[in-house]
Amino acid sequence: MKTHSNSSCDAARPHEDYSALFAGLGEAVVVANARKCATFVNSKAAALTGWTNEQAQGKPIELVVALVHEDTRKPIDDFMSGVLDNNASACLPDDVSLLAKNGSSLPIAGSVAPVRDTANHVTGGMVLFHDATASRRHQREREAGRDLLELLNAPSSLEELMRSLTAFLHKWTGCEAV
Repeated sequence: MKTHSNSSCDAARPHEDYSALFAGLGEAVVVANARKCATFVNSKAAALTGWTNEQAQGKPIELVVALVHEDTRKPIDDFMSGVLDNNASACLPDDVSLLAKNGSSLPIAGSVAPVRDTANHVTGGMVLFHDATASRRHQREREAGRDLLELLNAPSSLEELMRSLTAFLHKWTGCEAV
């Protein structure tokens, strides 16, 4: 993971007080200013990222909300720029995981949205996300069920079926010998 310099974030000033607004949300919320420096982390985001609101203040958003592709572990860099530049919300990729401060990884789902002032000027952005472990597991189970049904419905000899079932079980369970 790359290191981040806080030089552009050192003088980061928080947005207005978001604690009352975001405290009751079921989503994790991290807010950043226009320089992409964290200005607010709600309690749900703190639990998932490992960064408290106080620790995150002025840190680069990509450090506080470190996103990677689930399978490749390739970082998702600069996810906030599109929102700030285009003044529009965007969904996070379907295969995204959050790397917490302690190094653990968690599949998440969510979006990135601009934060506007009372004059409707974009003053920063926010990331809203939640733990997607259960939904991803259910998705994989549905895919496995579909693959198994396709395999069982494909005309083949018993020997071909056994080879296909062995390959299927290896793919979905990691088991080498069946």
